Amino acid sequence: MRKLVVVILVLTLALTAVAVFAGCSGDADIPGVKWTNKEELTYLITENNITVGKLYVVTEQVPTGEVTLNATGEKFNISSSASKGTRVSMRIERTADGKEIMKSESIMDGFTAVASYKKKLNGDGTTTEIISNYDGKRVHYTVNGGEKQKTKIKNGYIDNGLLYTIVRCYSLEKQYNASFTVLDALTDNKEKIAVSAYAESTYTNTLNYVDGSGNANTATNLKCINLKFARETSPSGAPIIVTYTIEGDNGFYIRDAKTNQASSHFPVKIVENNLVYDLIEAKIS
Repeated sequence: MRKLVVVILVLTLALTAVAVFAGCSGDADIPGVKWTNKEELTYLITENNITVGKLYVVTEQVPTGEVTLNATGEKFNISSSASKGTRVSMRIERTADGKEIMKSESIMDGFTAVASYKKKLNGDGTTTEIISNYDGKRVHYTVNGGEKQKTKIKNGYIDNGLLYTIVRCYSLEKQYNASFTVLDALTDNKEKIAVSAYAESTYTNTLNYVDGSGNANTATNLKCINLKFARETSPSGAPIIVTYTIEGDNGFYIRDAKTNQASSHFPVKIVENNLVYDLIEAKIS
């Protein structure tokens, strides 16, 4: 299981990193919220077809005003009136012993990250904890409770834990492409990540889901678009492939009849070398 602890970091583009949004698929591609008031996703993690863990992702809207980062108790202001705010919480449990090997919490104001908390289990049994926040000009962060550091950010900023979430908000079906700069909080090194849509696909696994009325359903053969997340510099290594459901006439939505909201652009599959994350359960409310 040591490998799972190490490789899982690549899935989130290194837990010790933050990402700076550098570009998207066109000036006219305005992002939109693709999740309901609360969305809960469960992924089965396999390595060479052997189950090694589960990833749990909870995405929930938060109102404008003062919002607390639950992991630290710090308070931050949400000012976006159109898209409001979003909290994304993630955790990974290892199958062998049920041990939690990663957890994170991030808050967005509109489509910009304002604060995050991350903690991971290292291969040697130690842990790494990173707390960060963005003031509109600089990212301030601490590593394992050490001295606070800061890095100047010229463009709009997103935390790496929100990368797959923020990508959902764009028109993936229209040859989406973007560029991100990753900052390693441990070394302060910068690295560019290119994201691009490259092929349509069909997700044939069975997805169990619960809609906003509490009705249990299943779905399969979902029409999707594949996106490639790749380092732009050498050595680039193998890219991460993320499969998202599409929108439109053949798209997949989970709706809440009471609010008329719907979740879409689900990342149903993530492939990183020998590790595969398959979405097996979804629930909205």
